Amino acid sequence: MHGRIFEPFKRVVVNGHPDGLGLGLFIVRSIVQQLGGAVNVDSRPGEGATFVVELPLQVTHRHHIASHDGDGKAVHAAVFSVDR
Repeated sequence: MHGRIFEPFKRVVVNGHPDGLGLGLFIVRSIVQQLGGAVNVDSRPGEGATFVVELPLQVTHRHHIASHDGDGKAVHAAVFSVDR
């Protein structure tokens, strides 16, 4: 299933209704691949998903941000500074 979510117009059904247009992950993967990178996903039903974007860049600074969403679930992000 994971590979299929990157295909155009593939949508996830949430609470019996398809969500979104099915283009977002397709566009992200296309751009990342054009930059020489890759997108991977790890997910478990009811627990959400983790998407990892790998790009061949030289990182100069990294900042980790941890927060909580409105439901009290942890939300994590990393912000990177890169030099061209």
